[in-house]
Amino acid sequence: MSILTNQNLGQLFRIPEEDWAAINQRVGNTASAAGIANYIKNYIPEFPNLIVVCNLWKDQTFNGLIQQSAAINRYTVLAVNRFQNLLNVITSLPPSQDQVPESIQNQTKLTLLELGKWTGDICKQNEVVNRQIRDFLAINTKVDAEMLRFKEKLGIFWDPLGQTITRLDNATGLVTGSWLAISADLGNYASASPDINMSFLLQLDIEVAIVNWKSLQAESEAFMQISDKQRQYWHVENLTTPLNLH
Repeated sequence: MSILTNQNLGQLFRIPEEDWAAINQRVGNTASAAGIANYIKNYIPEFPNLIVVCNLWKDQTFNGLIQQSAAINRYTVLAVNRFQNLLNVITSLPPSQDQVPESIQNQTKLTLLELGKWTGDICKQNEVVNRQIRDFLAINTKVDAEMLRFKEKLGIFWDPLGQTITRLDNATGLVTGSWLAISADLGNYASASPDINMSFLLQLDIEVAIVNWKSLQAESEAFMQISDKQRQYWHVENLTTPLNLH
């Protein structure tokens, strides 16, 4: 695995489309039932909090995920461009030569500094969105438990999200940790000012990093393509079977 990237950076984009549909249906169902919140909370005490996190999901969180995917897409394009240029000049050197020209040393330092800044920017954006996702999942986990007690009253309108919550929670944790780890490594390089020689350049594993960035680019593009139609589930006419409370 390259020390510049890893395969967990796009874990959120690998969430199955049907999971996103289930989540956005929950958001739409909650909005449609908000008018009878006082009644529903007799069965689901967390329902008022569910309204809050679902409104936040519509107003900020899901849009934040789309913006995050676009930012990551731009990140991958820049990273591939910069490191492909660096790889081209490295491969022109004799493989047995450990010392590299000063121009390549400077190019490497600048490229790593740029990547460090871009990675830090992604981490800041991730922090806000991923915290909102965690809050959303925490409330929905409680709601799922409450739903099971009144399954016969609520019907399929309120099917628990179940493993969808687990998959999204696990992916959020992996994404957060992976981006922070790379940001920390790049920060350590910047502060340590290591000698830039062929051994160091080979350790970067640039070819592997480029392959990973291209995969991440494709994943972010795929998420952006499915994201627009997810909003359809927020509208009443596209929701699941209505409530069956008596």
